[in-house]
Amino acid sequence: MAEMHSSGFVAVTEEREHLHFEQHLRSWLDRVRRRDTCSQLLAITDVGYQAGLSRLMHELADRSSPPLRQDHLCLVTIRGEKRPTGA
Repeated sequence: MAEMHSSGFVAVTEEREHLHFEQHLRSWLDRVRRRDTCSQLLAITDVGYQAGLSRLMHELADRSSPPLRQDHLCLVTIRGEKRPTGA
């Protein structure tokens, strides 16, 4: 928001939407094995990616570990109006 203000935007507002859901680790594993479908996975190092994949497979192999995890996502929308020319 500060960057938008300093760039000349006015009436800058922020809105947050919190999404809470359960994530099944088996479904998550299937998804992250396709690293090319998620830009966040492409942004981490190969070593970090392999470590996370190994951890996930280890947790799924551990029958005492619950396969469902609570997850939370916060979507942030920032809006601003362009300052009128000459103002």
